[in-house]
Amino acid sequence: MKLLHLFKSKRKESAESSKVQVSIKFTDEEAEVIRKNREAFLSLTPNGQLWMRPEAANSLDALALVDHVAEMMRIVDDRGVQEDLRLAVLDKAIKTQAKVCALHDLPYYLFLWADLCDVKGTTAEAKRLYSIFLRAQTEFKPDETDSVVLSYLKTKNWFDVEDAIKQAQSMVSEK
Repeated sequence: MKLLHLFKSKRKESAESSKVQVSIKFTDEEAEVIRKNREAFLSLTPNGQLWMRPEAANSLDALALVDHVAEMMRIVDDRGVQEDLRLAVLDKAIKTQAKVCALHDLPYYLFLWADLCDVKGTTAEAKRLYSIFLRAQTEFKPDETDSVVLSYLKTKNWFDVEDAIKQAQSMVSEK
């Protein structure tokens, strides 16, 4: 199931007709992260050209931004950094993770967004996102692009779907 399916109307429609185009504005920093990631992939091709389906290109951009959010979280987790800077970076990370979700509707990205909201202390928003994650993950059937992305994410020490499900269930069940 695709994440956007969760927000479609109750009328019976095809999955494609239930989706709307989302316009995403990237910050200069995010655009640079995406540009560098694309250049890295282009450097691996013999002729400097790479053609992808739009959803595959979006998933590649999402991965670049997820890695960027992970870098930002190192600053947030560093207690030696001033609190106001840590909070500003956390806000940036939350906004970037929301864009990741818009780029690629992988349920785990919702978990990461929820987790960031939880770190910030916006509990109601975190619970809402954890609930959406649990519903999306239950219905998730990875396509080819999702499978490639999941293979990459499995190399990350912070990626654990089963643990994410347990954590989300625990957070949603708390009063």
